[in-house]
Amino acid sequence: MATNMVGKFEQYWSLIHGVLAIATILDPRFKMNIIFPKMYGDESPHEVERVRKLTYDLVKEYKPCDAKETDFSLTISNFGMDIDDCGDHLAGFDLFVSITSTVNTYKSELYYYLEENVLPKTVDFDILTWWKANGLKYPTLQRVVRDVLAIPVSTVDSESTFSTGGRHVTPHCNRLHLDILEALICVQDWL
Repeated sequence: MATNMVGKFEQYWSLIHGVLAIATILDPRFKMNIIFPKMYGDESPHEVERVRKLTYDLVKEYKPCDAKETDFSLTISNFGMDIDDCGDHLAGFDLFVSITSTVNTYKSELYYYLEENVLPKTVDFDILTWWKANGLKYPTLQRVVRDVLAIPVSTVDSESTFSTGGRHVTPHCNRLHLDILEALICVQDWL
């Protein structure tokens, strides 16, 4: 039984670990500075780099469509044709500067966020309010936060999770109104 439990834990931990690490990074009270060295000790530089790459890759997925690398390469190939056709080399330079600054903005948005000081840990801190207030400063990160921090996390007792007898309705669910119990069963969320 213990071997099966460890197997299930390791199977799902590798998948969920990255999401939890990104959620920690997106909390301005923690970021990467405090948690990872305490969790991983001597291996923290390797783990920090792995999570940093994972976060950069995720942020890259949230870039607006007009700033994707494929569009950038197409524009550069057209860029050379525009210079030859119009003869105005400075117009081509202006186009290059605008493209470069657009592409680098998204990568540096996460960089600048991580370089800012960590906020003090207080009891009444509301992370969603903080991101709402700082959305203009970090628009791409704000979109990532909306999805990552909206993932519902629930706790389930280990008896229900690792039960070999299948799923069962807890005593708490027995006290629920019939309509609510029916809705929970329809979405298979009765644990």
